[in-house]
Amino acid sequence: MMKNLLLILTFSLFSLITLASTKFHFAIIGDRTGTANQPIFESVVSKVETLHPDIVLNVGDLPEDGLEDDWQVVLKTLDILTSPFYFVPGNNDILDEASRIRYIEHTNRPTYYSFDYENSHFIIMDNSMWESFYELKSSQIVWLINDLERNKHFENIFVFMHKPFWYASVRGEVDPLHNIFKHYNVKAVFTGHLHQNAYQKIDGIEYFIVGSSGGHFSGSNDEVHFGFFYQFMWCTVIDGKLHTTLIKEDGMIPSNIMSAQDQIMFNEIQNGLILTKGQIREGNDNVNLTISIQNKTNKTIKQNLIIETGDNWSSLVSSLPIEILPGETYNDTIKLTKLTSIYPLPRIKFIYPFGNNLEYQYNEPIILERVLISSKIPPINTPTIDGIITPSEWDRSIKTTDFGEMDGTLSPVEKTELSFMHDDQFLYIAINCYDSRMNELRSNAVDRDGNVHLDDAVGMIITPNPKETYQFYTNSIGTIWDQKFNKTDSTYHPEWNGSFLIANSKDDYSWRTEIRISLKELNYDPSSGQIKINFRRKQPRIRASALLSPLWNYEADLHPVLLLE
Repeated sequence: MMKNLLLILTFSLFSLITLASTKFHFAIIGDRTGTANQPIFESVVSKVETLHPDIVLNVGDLPEDGLEDDWQVVLKTLDILTSPFYFVPGNNDILDEASRIRYIEHTNRPTYYSFDYENSHFIIMDNSMWESFYELKSSQIVWLINDLERNKHFENIFVFMHKPFWYASVRGEVDPLHNIFKHYNVKAVFTGHLHQNAYQKIDGIEYFIVGSSGGHFSGSNDEVHFGFFYQFMWCTVIDGKLHTTLIKEDGMIPSNIMSAQDQIMFNEIQNGLILTKGQIREGNDNVNLTISIQNKTNKTIKQNLIIETGDNWSSLVSSLPIEILPGETYNDTIKLTKLTSIYPLPRIKFIYPFGNNLEYQYNEPIILERVLISSKIPPINTPTIDGIITPSEWDRSIKTTDFGEMDGTLSPVEKTELSFMHDDQFLYIAINCYDSRMNELRSNAVDRDGNVHLDDAVGMIITPNPKETYQFYTNSIGTIWDQKFNKTDSTYHPEWNGSFLIANSKDDYSWRTEIRISLKELNYDPSSGQIKINFRRKQPRIRASALLSPLWNYEADLHPVLLLE
């Protein structure tokens, strides 16, 4: 009897130990990049450490642009963690071959790998440099399937990757990865990239986007209902079941606060359902602004459209009552008049209801397509590229001095003058950058394609034709960073080096740059008579930029037009 009792007690104790071993916790840190908020990131990591998870992972994008200096900041911050940390590569971790090698060196791991913990198998994928399943290298897909096949006996399989490729399923598109995950009974997929939390359950698989852990996002930190708040995810596995919650700086939030469908709708409202289009030309202060609002909900939208012009613009209309039936689009045209400067831009405000009692508070600047003029000069009058900007050489050009920030406000950057001229072969650019503290100019980059954008620098995005975009930066000592973007296959070519002729000069008041660019090298079509451009001056001392257009990207539709006379 005693022997049997001891046997029962021993078995019961073994069972309790076995059950206890199936419970563990892991934390997931979100994106940090996109103008990193380092104090927030440090706070998030500190909170993770106080909870003592068994393991910690992230969803990519920790160092800004994969830079060595920022890697050191990240690694020093993570050093307080006493739990094992598993890195996931993001598009800011790995941008090219050099940053890929740097990533491997700092993480001591390959870019994709897997590991086991208790009753669960964790898979880390690498989609850092690709935008869809179809761009992933076949070697990684073969590895993934083989890894899933070898480890399909695990009670849980969790997959991590940076970009949410699973949105294809939410949009009703074919998602080959989801089909693979479904076949091998993957329990959950964790992603990041968007800096905004979202959740969706598809065919029994839970899909998550972990929001920002210090990375920039467009909302404010209190828009919990939109998934906009600094956060990390806390996961508990008990008896094979996954339990998740989001931990905010001041409390816990359900991890399914915003569905993926609502997030897609949110992004559509932000980027496409409310459209404005207007053009402002040098010498003409009037703008005919077209407004288009598409109702993609199943309810009638009845709201007021508010137009804010500030002191530098005027409009005969400040508020428009709007009613849009489901599936219909509202279109209207209003007249704006520039009274003084272009910046700050006028703004539109509109409340767009959607989802389950959600409202998107649209409050955006009206992006106007600026039209600038490049004066044509005869060959005998071409400027000498010496960085001096001699008035007699540039007196035919029109100076542009009106610049803004990315949010459409007036730029705090000191006075900047931008001029263009051209002949049949070359585009000539003159830039005069005033600075009240010339002795503090930053010009650390000395090698071609170095970190010029961190210096006092000027840059251009040039789109001469629908297939190609070129970008360059140059600092106050003439160091160049440049690359080419092929629009037909969305590929970046950092190896491209333009044959620019650049010269610089400076005095006690400003630094100046003259640039000559071959139109033939840009594949410019003379019959078009125009190219799309954007300009940016970076003044790191005050952490600000001066832009022709707030849209500093490769989507050139609303970039300024440069007419080549």
